[in-house]
Amino acid sequence: MNLIPYQKTPQSVTESVVSVGNFDGVHLGHEALIKEVVKRAKDKGLASVIVTFEPHTRSVVPPGSPQPVLSTLEEKAFLMARLGVDYLAWIPFDRAFAELSSADFVEKVITRALRAGNGSWASSIPLAKRQAGTKTFCSPAWAETIFTSFP
Repeated sequence: MNLIPYQKTPQSVTESVVSVGNFDGVHLGHEALIKEVVKRAKDKGLASVIVTFEPHTRSVVPPGSPQPVLSTLEEKAFLMARLGVDYLAWIPFDRAFAELSSADFVEKVITRALRAGNGSWASSIPLAKRQAGTKTFCSPAWAETIFTSFP
């Protein structure tokens, strides 16, 4: 398992199965989602990538609301490795990143930087500015191509 900044996905990763979330504490619900990502990636012969934020998104948005964390980035990496994840990609989360639109998040982070394949990414949280990044924010055709609901 490799811990990487999200912009540093190795060139050898041409396509991946991705899930995005804070993954603080990696509880049983997280574990089920992560195992599904790993399974789908293996079934497709792709890399499994779990994306997290550092610091926790609630430490930045809304401003002035410190968020106690259950797991450090290194602890998350240890837990992800135990679950068979190939890459834990972290996003340095700040006010500027919080302003990124959901369309830009999908294009710049999910598709371009992490190389998520068709039907190969899910999120455990609403994403991007005003938490608009859900399956319903994009066109139906794009939603079916990019977003996959994992059980």
